[in-house]
Amino acid sequence: MATGHCRPTCWTSCAEPQSALTARCASPRRRGWSPRRRPYGPRRCGPASVLSTSGTGRTFSAFPPSRPCRTKSTGRRLSSSSQGSSVANDSRESGTREPGPPFAYPSSIDINPTARCNLRCTFCWGPDHDIRDGLDTAEWKDLLSRFRAGGTSAVVFTGGEPLLRRDIGGLLRHASEEGFRVTLSTNGIRLGRHQDLLRYVDEIGIPIDGSNVAVNAKMRQGKLADLAFDAALSALDTVRRAAPAVQITVRTVVSAVNADDIPNIAYLLSDRRPVWDRWKLYQFVAAGIGLDSSDEHQVDNATFRRALAEARTIIGPGHMVGQEQTDRVGRYLFVGPRGELFGVSDSVGYRTIGYWRDVLENASNVPVDLSRNGLHGQISQLEGPDGVQ
Repeated sequence: MATGHCRPTCWTSCAEPQSALTARCASPRRRGWSPRRRPYGPRRCGPASVLSTSGTGRTFSAFPPSRPCRTKSTGRRLSSSSQGSSVANDSRESGTREPGPPFAYPSSIDINPTARCNLRCTFCWGPDHDIRDGLDTAEWKDLLSRFRAGGTSAVVFTGGEPLLRRDIGGLLRHASEEGFRVTLSTNGIRLGRHQDLLRYVDEIGIPIDGSNVAVNAKMRQGKLADLAFDAALSALDTVRRAAPAVQITVRTVVSAVNADDIPNIAYLLSDRRPVWDRWKLYQFVAAGIGLDSSDEHQVDNATFRRALAEARTIIGPGHMVGQEQTDRVGRYLFVGPRGELFGVSDSVGYRTIGYWRDVLENASNVPVDLSRNGLHGQISQLEGPDGVQ
C-alpha cells in the first residue's frame, strides 16, 4: 500500500489512490496548532472529506499537524444518509468524478481574520488566542470575492479582536466595495483610533456583559478587563456621533455568571436607548476557549428564558432578541483564522466542514449546501447516533 502525508484539511485515513492525493497531501506541520484541543477524530481524505466532520468539532482550532496515512484499495463508507458520499466512493473506484448538485452559498458568513485579542474572556467561543493569522490580505480578499460572487450578501468581521489586525481597514473596505452588508464585532477598546473605518461598516456589535465594571470584568477578563465596560459605553457614543447611519447592536452573552444581572443591564441600556438600535442576548455555548470554563458559565434554557423575559419587560418589545444554543444550528458559517470553515451542529456545537478553498473548488464534485437550511441538513448527515461520527 502506498502512503502519503495528508494535508491538514483532510485529517484522515485515505480512501483514494495515491495518485489522486497530489493536491491535498504533503503539507508541512502548521504553526500555532494547540495540542491542548484536538477537534478532530476519525481521519478521512478525498473529495468526500469536504463534507465530513473531522471529529467532535467542539472547538475552533488551527489545523493539526500532518501525519502519514495509508491508502486503501476500497473506499471507506461515509455517512449512509449522504448521497454525495456514495457518489464520491463510486467515483474513486471508477476513476471518474460525477458532478454534484449546484453549490449553495450562505446568505451570510462570519469571518475571524485573527484569533488575537486584548481580552481573555473565559466564555469565548473563538479559537485559542495564540493561533497565528493564517490567511494574508490577498487571500482574505479572494475569499470575500468568491463568496460575494456566489451570492453571499452579508459578512460579519469577528475574532479575536478584528481591530488588532493591521490590514483590517483594507479588508473592511474590500468587503464594502464588493457590496456586502458589513458588520464589525469589536470590544470597543481600540475603536477610538479606528473611527475612520466606520465608513465601510453598516452595523457594529458592541459587547456589554454586566451592568457595572465588576460584573462585566467577571465575564471579560484579562489585563484590560477593568477598561472593557467603560470602553464599550464609550464606543456606543463614538459610533453614534461619528457614523449616525451605522446600526448599533449591543451584544450580551448570558451565562451563570451574569444571568441575575441581566435586568440591571436592561435598565442601563434603557437609560441610553437613543444611542443603540438593538440588543441581542446569546445563551452561553461551550465551544472554543469556552470549553475550559463550561462548568462556570453553563446556563440552562429556563434560566436564559427567564432572564430574557425580565429584560423584555424593561426594554419593551421590538428592541431586543434572544438566541438560544439550538438557534445557532444550521444558521452560521464561520471562517477561522486559517481559512477553515465551521458550521453549527445539533449536538456538539461547532463542526469543521473543511478548508474554504477546498470546499469551493470541490463544489462541482461534492454536494455541499451551505445555505441556512442546507447547512443544517448537511451537518445532520455527518453525525452518527451519538452525535459524533
